[in-house]
Amino acid sequence: MNLENAYSGRIAIVDLDAGSCEEEELNDDLVQDYLGGAGINLALFNRYASRNPLILGTGPLTASFAPASSLGVVTAKSPLTGSIVHVPLMWLCAVEFKLTGFDFLVVLGESEKPVQIWAHDELIDVVDASKQWGKNVWEAVDLFREEHGDENVQAITIGKAGERGSKLAQFSESYWGSSDRFALGAVMGQKNLKGIVMRGMGSFEVAGGFFEKCMELKNEIMKEFNGKSGVAPLLSSLGMDGFAKAIKPMIHFNRAGFNSPYAANSFMMYNEDPKILAETGVTEPGCLITDILGLVAFKGLGADAVKMIEKIQKLGLEPTGTSLIMGKKSLDEALGEVEKLAEEGRDLTSLGLPNFYGVSPSPISSPEANLIQAVGIFSPAVPQMPLISSWGDFGVGDSPVEKAEWWIERQAISYITGICPLFSLISPKITSEEVAELLSLSLGMELSSFDLERLAKKVISETIEAGKKEVIYGFHA
Repeated sequence: MNLENAYSGRIAIVDLDAGSCEEEELNDDLVQDYLGGAGINLALFNRYASRNPLILGTGPLTASFAPASSLGVVTAKSPLTGSIVHVPLMWLCAVEFKLTGFDFLVVLGESEKPVQIWAHDELIDVVDASKQWGKNVWEAVDLFREEHGDENVQAITIGKAGERGSKLAQFSESYWGSSDRFALGAVMGQKNLKGIVMRGMGSFEVAGGFFEKCMELKNEIMKEFNGKSGVAPLLSSLGMDGFAKAIKPMIHFNRAGFNSPYAANSFMMYNEDPKILAETGVTEPGCLITDILGLVAFKGLGADAVKMIEKIQKLGLEPTGTSLIMGKKSLDEALGEVEKLAEEGRDLTSLGLPNFYGVSPSPISSPEANLIQAVGIFSPAVPQMPLISSWGDFGVGDSPVEKAEWWIERQAISYITGICPLFSLISPKITSEEVAELLSLSLGMELSSFDLERLAKKVISETIEAGKKEVIYGFHA
């Protein structure tokens, strides 16, 4: 097995009780059994389960030439469900972390004072974060970058909601929110962990034929989109043409996650003209939309939904649950109320609002979405349906059970290998056969699509079992 093509070979173990950092080797057996991402995260979680671990992991394809290889995974026990959950990192943080020289990070215990974990240049330290504590997400990221002297520093951080232990708290990928619907931001707050801060300058070996295969696949994928980019086509594929038209004039530019053929994120400007290309000195002209369902949750505000998302990003709140509590308030009423929400202990269950084990439901309801959320191990921030493509394009039938099983298994493969799970719903060309071939080339091991699908089912089953959650579902390793 050629681990040097996929991993640096280091696992960082940070004990916040003791304030200590240690390293252990990522061995071949662990990769052979679980490949990476959510699989190895789960194995590490089970090893340290008594210490309330928070695990950050990468996949064998993360930060590679593979299309949409941006994926990292945060694994922990959700304070909402009491079960083990996996949350994807789909922006830049996972790639940045992997290039620091570490593949996995295990965070144990709780610090007595606010701290940050600083990963860089094959080093990892626990550093004071008292000047960042109490700051909103955007302010904290600015302070992290100022402290470490680099504008390219990325941070998984929390805002006021996480510090206060809100069950609506989410961690953020630098400024722009995340797919955390399971209150893992509150887990970080409990640990007094303001942020996992990283700057990566490393690189990996490339196996013979791997680059060529990646470029061939990427070129084939690019033909699917016909010039489409950004959140507007995604909204239209969700049946929201009217909402897409309302926000389209606010789009300043579209931005892709690491190495993604589709730019799924849109920077929306509302404090100045989106058509302006030159910098005008406006410090906060708008925000980047990275959570399509979070935006959909506030579609009742029309174009003003983007202003609400900015406020939520700063406070570190998850948007779909927040939207349920806000109800049909006007923008001004909601902006005033949401500030208090970050400081208080309100949650969906105690308020009698719709939820799945305390987790906010998808704003686009369907039988398959309900089945997926009942299983509840992968983030429902990723839409529970194909985007731009159709169910038929992926060869999925009409049965809600078949759709749910397809979605969960496809997410599992993404979470294990390092492929963006949002992009896996966009491109039918990202098949288990293609991913298995890329892995076989990179790792120098024989891996079939059947092996990959069997591993996905194993990780699904073991995650459910580890969380002691009683769910009747058709997955057995």
